[in-house]
Amino acid sequence: MPATNVVVGHGRTAEEALLFARVNQICYDKGINSSSISTKTDFIEIPSKMRDLSSAVEKIKAVYFAHAYHRFMENRNFDENVEFTESEYKYYSILIKAMGREDFMRMMSIYEGKISNSCIAVRENENYYKFMY
Repeated sequence: MPATNVVVGHGRTAEEALLFARVNQICYDKGINSSSISTKTDFIEIPSKMRDLSSAVEKIKAVYFAHAYHRFMENRNFDENVEFTESEYKYYSILIKAMGREDFMRMMSIYEGKISNSCIAVRENENYYKFMY
């Protein structure tokens, strides 16, 4: 199941911001909730300086589109009727070039829920991050 939740955190680094978000969620839930950010102890950060994607919103949107193309690539040998859009390919290309194949594949595994203790960090500005989980 792909990551669909986004939560914010404040901190100078993604690590600080994740800790902030986790503590806030634990306080709100009055404990650790397995379906919330409170269980995420690791993250992968999308590069903050990208020519084609400047805002956190654009980067989050790019993950959704890139995942669709990623699924197309994984399933193309099994289903010949599967197609992709130009937007899906465009965002896939942008992210895989910016992150490298290994980090991109790790991000897709996190997005798909295959790595349960991790989330995707996106820097909004100097002290503000968004986390997808």
